[in-house]
Amino acid sequence: MQYHPSVMVREVVESLRPRAGGVYADCTAGTAGHTIALLEACPGARVVGIERDRDMAARARQRVLDLQIPSDRFVLAEGSYRYLRSFLRDLAIAHIDGSLFDLGASALHFISSGKGFSFRSPDEALDMRYDASEGSTAATVLAKTSEAELARIFRDYADERWARRIARRIVEERAQTPLRTAGQLASLIERAIPRKAWPPDTHPATRCFMALRICVNREFEEIEAGIPQAIDLLKPGGRLSIITFHSGEDRIVKRLLREAAGQGEGDIITGRRPAPRINILTRKPLTPTAEEIAGNAGARSAKLRVAEKLEI
Repeated sequence: MQYHPSVMVREVVESLRPRAGGVYADCTAGTAGHTIALLEACPGARVVGIERDRDMAARARQRVLDLQIPSDRFVLAEGSYRYLRSFLRDLAIAHIDGSLFDLGASALHFISSGKGFSFRSPDEALDMRYDASEGSTAATVLAKTSEAELARIFRDYADERWARRIARRIVEERAQTPLRTAGQLASLIERAIPRKAWPPDTHPATRCFMALRICVNREFEEIEAGIPQAIDLLKPGGRLSIITFHSGEDRIVKRLLREAAGQGEGDIITGRRPAPRINILTRKPLTPTAEEIAGNAGARSAKLRVAEKLEI
């Protein structure tokens, strides 16, 4: 069974400081790389994993099973971390000692998902949903979304410079032929962006594919819903660790942490800021070592931010 290397494993374990009797939420379990590291770092710790993608969840369960980790130390909930509070309530867990978010897609989504996440898999259908039981496919979004809204998605979710031009080409193309495969979309984007403006180190379709994935899975909304719950559920002294991979999600994370730390803009009328609930421990985000990047190029854009729950 195929697994993907988790990013900044050592830094995550050091930031969460797992202890015997502690309960930790791996809100983006993936194939359980971080979960296993936490369980192995402290034999007395427990982890609740949460994973939206059923295929990933199956891999995580099998991986933990293969390592013969006792079932009372790990439980996996299938679904979105936006339901973190509900999942923990069902397990009779009122508070947790630490929580991890490893945001974005897994490397396996781009390699072997069969859902059209990557332009490198031109024959795959444009689905892009982590959970195939909910929401619209990427193909449906491309077929039914207005030109103006498509441009906004590409611009706001991925900072795509050519958003309006690409959106216009999509609307023109779909009037003739439905966009159903990753290869069709990648080819259209290649034609829409002037050749001299192509990025030197990445495929010109990279940003649009990322934006479409974020839109289909409502990833920014998930972050807005999940992280405040994780902060609420932490015990005093508990830690929150968040890994981001691009500027859009990192901006949201920074804002949510600043607001929880009492550093936000404050009430519109009174200007008062709420009392701080966390202390941000990473003035600047931690980044992978050169050695890790050499062994896993996908880690190069990772940023780890850590916060600690205050005594209230």
